[in-house]
Amino acid sequence: MEEMKMKVVFEYSSAGLKKRLLTTFMPAPPATTFLEFYLQDNNVIAIGMDDSYIQIYNVQVNEVKTKLKGHHKRITGLAFSNSLNVLISAGEDYQVN
Repeated sequence: MEEMKMKVVFEYSSAGLKKRLLTTFMPAPPATTFLEFYLQDNNVIAIGMDDSYIQIYNVQVNEVKTKLKGHHKRITGLAFSNSLNVLISAGEDYQVN
């Protein structure tokens, strides 16, 4: 079951300070843990995520082109190899892919 996030917001009005509880039913999106720019095409970025996925993002069209899965824990490092034309990734699962 997904964790429900709650947020307390304080509002100030002429009547004084009021406290409101806002409830979010969707889980927060995974956090970005690593960014790597593809030097051969400045529009492409590899984004390592907290949920162990890698997103290949095109900045020019503002779109995720693909999501890669190969780790079981968060991504801790990314590097494009210019000579081999591959993306190398490292994760908290002690794997290098």
